[in-house]
Amino acid sequence: MRNRIKTKLLLLIVIIIIALASPFSAYAQRINMTYLYAGNTSLYINYVDRSNETIHIVCPDYFEIYDTGDLKLLSKIDEDFVYAMHERGVKVVPFLSNHWDRELGRKAIQNQVSLVAQIVSAVSQYGFDGVNIDIENLTHDDRNQYTSFIRLLRQSMPPDKSVSIAVAANPYGVYYGWAGSYDYKALGELCDWIMIMAYDEHYYGSKPGPVASSSFTENSLKYALKMVPADKLLLGVPFYGRYWKEGAAKGGSGITCYDAESLINKYKSTVTYDRSTQTAKAVVTIGVNDPKPTVWGGVVLGSGTYTIFYDSDQSLKYKLSLVQKYNILGTGSWCLGQESLKTWDFYKRWLNGKYYSDILNHYAQDDILDIARKGWMIGVSPDKFAPNRTLTRGEAAVILVRALGLENEAPAEYFSDTKNHGFRDLIGIARRYQILLGDGNNRFWPDRPLTREQMAMVLDRILVLPNPVKNNPFTDISQTKNSLSYDSILRLANNGIVVGDGKGAYNPLGIVRRGEMAAFMNRSSVFEMTYPAKRDPSIPSPRNIVSPR
Repeated sequence: MRNRIKTKLLLLIVIIIIALASPFSAYAQRINMTYLYAGNTSLYINYVDRSNETIHIVCPDYFEIYDTGDLKLLSKIDEDFVYAMHERGVKVVPFLSNHWDRELGRKAIQNQVSLVAQIVSAVSQYGFDGVNIDIENLTHDDRNQYTSFIRLLRQSMPPDKSVSIAVAANPYGVYYGWAGSYDYKALGELCDWIMIMAYDEHYYGSKPGPVASSSFTENSLKYALKMVPADKLLLGVPFYGRYWKEGAAKGGSGITCYDAESLINKYKSTVTYDRSTQTAKAVVTIGVNDPKPTVWGGVVLGSGTYTIFYDSDQSLKYKLSLVQKYNILGTGSWCLGQESLKTWDFYKRWLNGKYYSDILNHYAQDDILDIARKGWMIGVSPDKFAPNRTLTRGEAAVILVRALGLENEAPAEYFSDTKNHGFRDLIGIARRYQILLGDGNNRFWPDRPLTREQMAMVLDRILVLPNPVKNNPFTDISQTKNSLSYDSILRLANNGIVVGDGKGAYNPLGIVRRGEMAAFMNRSSVFEMTYPAKRDPSIPSPRNIVSPR
């Protein structure tokens, strides 16, 4: 009996030791990995420090490949950088690149015995925490040999050093070409983590379009999850966009998100956000007499009109929310230093599903998170949602226009009291599509609170609800007292969107708060939404409305 107990105890100790030796045992949170490229030690340290302790793994550009397939160690390798990162609790995992050179990649995997020995030696010599393999542009013909290379690398690498890879996105599940060079299932068993390069949906030479639309990104994740464990997957996000110049024969060159936002701020520009693709699009015009900007890589942009597709803060938040949605290990990014400086104000919280610091234990917490993921409501600051703050009529217009996907439409004529308002365009769109109306005197009252009665009428206008009006469950509303809102309140109540105070009252004149609106909108999201094709038949003219609706 004692021998059995000793045996079990020894097994438990071995299991604990193995767990502690795991390359990711120290990470209780989601992992944030990023690549470092085309810089030096001081620049890289600066990039990491400005991320506000958000980064767990850096992959610097230290390894390349000789024409013989042997490992090329770049002179920029710096043990002081490794020490500086370890002091900050950041792991250093250099990436091995063939820079899209197919023949060079093939030389590497054909020379795998020597190359693996050289990589293992370099990792040990410089105190690296592992290696990341970023060999691209192979084909399905190289699939087995590439897998064999990764298998030998994992077998040869000490267990406390990580072996990871970057793989092509495969949203269409193809088995040929570059995407077909990766045996996802076998590689998922061998690697500590795999980063899906979920970008370059559009590229240099392609027609204009997003670098990584929502469908491209999610379909790439869904395909990978069929074969790779979720706790080994990193979603690759681009810290860059691509631009097309009007009149140019070819377009799609890369531009950093930092440079894109700089151009938007300095030159004549319009920015729109396509919720169907979760992508920002900027049209920037550089005049003949304007100073000519220099962007990443020393490229000088001449005069002309440029269309830029890039990931704005909103796009990035959407992608970070996918980490929670699919319960994957975390994210990787190409590449550090190209991001908007505002990125690190929210990245860590959104990566870990803690979007706002003031919603913990709030009754609408889950609804707020869902609505934030949809992009219908955003915080009042990078880390605050203000769930108990009064919702204004202007804010309600913004939320409803976003929910209907109309934010890029042209607005109607402004109300007399919204011409200088920050939400004037979205209020104008709400007016154009008859979602919210004014008081009949060309006033909207954008900063007045939205009442529960008004909220019910507005939601009733845009929802296609299956359950008809039945009995009235509320003691404080009636057809007589609430002639305009009565049916709307009951329709919403009979479809589970609104509830009373638990004592039989609806409180129609009570104000709506931001958290409450998030709950109403999230419950509404399961139903079909539309906008009135014409004015509500019961209200033949906005002039007949005597109070704000």
